[in-house]
Amino acid sequence: MSAWSVAAVAAGGAVGALLRVAVLRLNRASYAVPYATLAVNVAGSFLLGWAASGGVPNANAIALAGFGAGALGGFTTYSTFALEAAQLARGSRTRSTVYIAATIASSVAAAGAGTAIAP
Repeated sequence: MSAWSVAAVAAGGAVGALLRVAVLRLNRASYAVPYATLAVNVAGSFLLGWAASGGVPNANAIALAGFGAGALGGFTTYSTFALEAAQLARGSRTRSTVYIAATIASSVAAAGAGTAIAP
């Protein structure tokens, strides 16, 4: 991996993480169900499916690394998803199970939709 690719991933990751923090702040007031984490993971899955399937036809490898691994890697969050699922399980195993199933199913469907609309 070139130094330019590493720099693109780092810059993209910073942007993606900042966007995720902004979205997650919307959900902190009402934390019964972590909708914001679900939303960022579904949106990120859709965009990654789209980009990985040629959604940006003339993008070079460095730009794709910055967008995919960087921005979308920073935007989506498995660790927060796992923590929130564990926290939900302490209060309601049913709510946690539904959250896990909804996140996985909708993220996979979103990635599939992203690949389907790519040129």
